[in-house]
Amino acid sequence: MIAEARAAGLIFLRRDKFDHQYALYRAGCGHVLRRQFEIIARVAARKTDLCCDRCLIVREQAEAHRQGWERLRRDPGGNPNYRLYRHSCGQVQRVARVNMAWGQCKCQACGGAWNARPSFIYLIRIEVPDSDLHLLKLGFSKHPIKRFRHQLGLPRTARVDLVRTLPIATGHDACALETAAHAQLRQRVPDAVLSPDSYAGVVNTKSEVYAPAAFAEIMRLMDAIELAHPMSSTPLPSAMPVRIRKPVRTA
Repeated sequence: MIAEARAAGLIFLRRDKFDHQYALYRAGCGHVLRRQFEIIARVAARKTDLCCDRCLIVREQAEAHRQGWERLRRDPGGNPNYRLYRHSCGQVQRVARVNMAWGQCKCQACGGAWNARPSFIYLIRIEVPDSDLHLLKLGFSKHPIKRFRHQLGLPRTARVDLVRTLPIATGHDACALETAAHAQLRQRVPDAVLSPDSYAGVVNTKSEVYAPAAFAEIMRLMDAIELAHPMSSTPLPSAMPVRIRKPVRTA
């Protein structure tokens, strides 16, 4: 038991007084965890991960606070993927934890939603060596990194560079500005507008993808947007290479 706990990154304290299948352990964060021996064996074998409940609550509280919400407690209905939150307006509702973490949640009382919150117009460069594809994607998103990591369906071999981001006051404004930019690109560099057939099965989108020849024109449009819509907030890091990987499941 002691060796297995050590392999799982824990310190074995003692058996549970009321259930012989459980024991108490001290985690690296300093908190005491009550877990089944079977779970600890799986953690030691690297078959699953271990989460400290108290640290998780602190993390969820911080995630909610960043979005203008307060974490109250676990889902009253028992769904492990949901929590009960209170919005800054006083509204209490259940929200999926992953949506709260990414800020993709709408208050059912005051209507506060993504399109009223700050967003980004972004430009990413996509290279897929296996398919000899070199693409540019201009878009808008509250979370550009999440957009290309989890929503574009890119293969593991793809290399993505977040070339540039422009912070915009609201998602509504970002959507309008991006739509206007695409209209101008279709007029100015029509030959660089790629058809969906050219990247089908590689990028999970049907429009707003361009050949590298459009790079200079896209940058000029982004310069104009930045000049007309300055923001005091700090933009995301630019020119950041990211290797696409499948998300890791955690227990």
